[in-house]
Amino acid sequence: ARTFGPIYNAPRRLMIVKSFFRAPFGGLQSRSRKISIIRLDAQPEPLDEETPQSLAEARDLPRWLADSGPELPQQLFDLVDLDGTILAICRGGLFRLDLDQLQLSEGVQKGLFGLKLPWLTPSAFENVAPADYYLTANASAAATEAGDGLIVFNSGSLELLAFDGQRLRLVASGKLDGDGTEAALVQMNAEYCVVARDGLPLKILDSDLRPLADCPLPDEQTVKQMAWIPETSQLALVTHTGNAYRLDCGSGELAPLTPQLQGQLTSLQWQADGKLWLGIKPNSVYGYDLQQQTVLQRFVPQPTWLEWTFRWLVRPLYVVNPKPAALDAAMIYVLTGNQTQSLGLVTNDLKAAQLEIDLWTPLISNCLFVAAVVGFSCWYVWRKEY
Repeated sequence: ARTFGPIYNAPRRLMIVKSFFRAPFGGLQSRSRKISIIRLDAQPEPLDEETPQSLAEARDLPRWLADSGPELPQQLFDLVDLDGTILAICRGGLFRLDLDQLQLSEGVQKGLFGLKLPWLTPSAFENVAPADYYLTANASAAATEAGDGLIVFNSGSLELLAFDGQRLRLVASGKLDGDGTEAALVQMNAEYCVVARDGLPLKILDSDLRPLADCPLPDEQTVKQMAWIPETSQLALVTHTGNAYRLDCGSGELAPLTPQLQGQLTSLQWQADGKLWLGIKPNSVYGYDLQQQTVLQRFVPQPTWLEWTFRWLVRPLYVVNPKPAALDAAMIYVLTGNQTQSLGLVTNDLKAAQLEIDLWTPLISNCLFVAAVVGFSCWYVWRKEY
């Protein structure tokens, strides 16, 4: 599934999130396009305890209840938190979520005989993009580090839009090399802009979107997440193969971010004082001190009986049995050099899940299976009395 958010709004003490499940051929679907709103004030209280006053206290609740919010605009690419303002990045524009309209949008006004009159319900999303501004099918956007603007990759073009609290305006633009069809991720601070594209080196640009340098990733890996290291001009990158790197935008140098955890990472989230949260395969979270290069905390969930069955029964059987279908993925790796393969037939989203290609396991298991079958056949023919 693809999840947008969750985005936490501290003044109103609510979270906004939306999930779409993925169809077999790569499309995202949902029974409803309404966003889910989790109000901390409305959560059920634990026995003999007061209403939670912080997000940390709310995590101790046994369950969270979600309300149905307004419908998302069509052809959504992403939800972006712009320093407290939530923007829906869509093909038809950039829509600001008016939190003051949430109560009105959630209430369903009734007409004659109880019929719904949706045209009487004010929309909570307002298009704040510049006039005649539209995105192509291959677009990606991110808030600037200061939260005062939006940087957009739009089919090979880069566009910087400033936000005054009400509307966005275009302040700079530039054109990248390439044909513009590559899936991309983009990040920008006050000094640099970095673009990660599928199959191409990292592109470093200045604040006016002029190219400065190219930086290839080791083994042609594909980026899945980028985040600025607080109070620096360095960028942290996580790849689909589970590695994390530190990019120095000034020098263009690339170095491992967490040497002892390379190959195990799924995501990262920065905290203060050089500390961060790391997602670890398959479903664990580590608290990490970057300066000391040490793990401070480990959170590993208790496995369910389905996970135990998969871990101790299904997976061992899969490892020892032949895997002819997996040879197709191994052939893709040999021909293209890509270490990961998208789960959808067509994708322009680098954040989407990708399958890491295992080259040797299917080759070894298939060869052993063929050797076992041929060996048994030879023994059978040798022992057979005609």
